[in-house]
Amino acid sequence: MYFCLQLWVLLVYHKQQGTGYAPILVFKKEKEYLQSLPSEKICSSYKNKTFVAKVNKNSLFNYKGSQYSVPAEYIGKTVHISIGDEKMYIYYSKKLISLHTISEKKVNYKENHHLQMIEKTFGSIENIEEIAIEHLKQLENFNEQLSGIE
Repeated sequence: MYFCLQLWVLLVYHKQQGTGYAPILVFKKEKEYLQSLPSEKICSSYKNKTFVAKVNKNSLFNYKGSQYSVPAEYIGKTVHISIGDEKMYIYYSKKLISLHTISEKKVNYKENHHLQMIEKTFGSIENIEEIAIEHLKQLENFNEQLSGIE
């Protein structure tokens, strides 16, 4: 009770060094300029949304019906995804491992992630980079065909 009384005296009677006025007087003056907070819908749009996902054997994870890639070393691991400003930040153990722009495409591979996944799957074979590039082209055609269906 005594602490509350001391706090009340500080707020009402004691002048602050910065302003030379008691906080309650400054608050009364500033109160007329204060505005209410925006709606929850507007406030929530500024918050990053986060979730976790498991990376599949193709070095991809799902987000809202689309798949996004991470480096092949994270296959089988659980990653943390933070969404903000139409960007997707993917973390593993607090380390940023990939960044994607949110897309309508069904499969979103970064070229280097795809090559790593192909190498991990098929090992060291001749012309692996050419095979990976051709496969990416096929995936791009697949994405275009899917977007034509919807």
